[in-house]
Amino acid sequence: MANLKSIEAVLCLQENGGIGLGLDLLFKSNELPGDMDRFKEKTMGKVLIIGSKTWHSIPEKWRNFEGREVIVITRNPKKIENPEKLAAICGSVMEAIHYARTNFPEKGIVCGGGGEIYRQMFPFCTCIWATIVYDKREANIIVKIPDYFQEITSDRISHEHKGLKYDFATYKIIPKNPENHGDGS
Repeated sequence: MANLKSIEAVLCLQENGGIGLGLDLLFKSNELPGDMDRFKEKTMGKVLIIGSKTWHSIPEKWRNFEGREVIVITRNPKKIENPEKLAAICGSVMEAIHYARTNFPEKGIVCGGGGEIYRQMFPFCTCIWATIVYDKREANIIVKIPDYFQEITSDRISHEHKGLKYDFATYKIIPKNPENHGDGS
């Protein structure tokens, strides 16, 4: 069996799991210095899988994902703006993973949201790169990091910007038998 590249996730969430309100992210990159740089670092050279709501929530001027192959998941591909900027449009998480593994086998895969896509992809992930924000903004899109992930506490880095506190944290699955995990990690 081939040594498959890992599947990871990168997200920004409140400590209670809030990631968005409607189609808007709770936090903008200018509120969290270093968060966008971290996103770029963790996704560069990889296949980035996102849902259509996430794709549509990104302003046109920020849809530059140079150095990454972007796959958007949607049930309605005709509503995807700028499909020429994408590697593919897929109808499900499984189709997106299969497309990435088939067409970019040398690249890792990163899930970039939104809420439902995270929930569906977490079982396939071995690592979650999280920005945890200590703020109580209203949110109606909630994502919980599953209990089978463990925080690598030595990787936690705390930040504060204009009174807003946030941490960069890493969560990994620690397999009981790494030889049989099959993800190359």
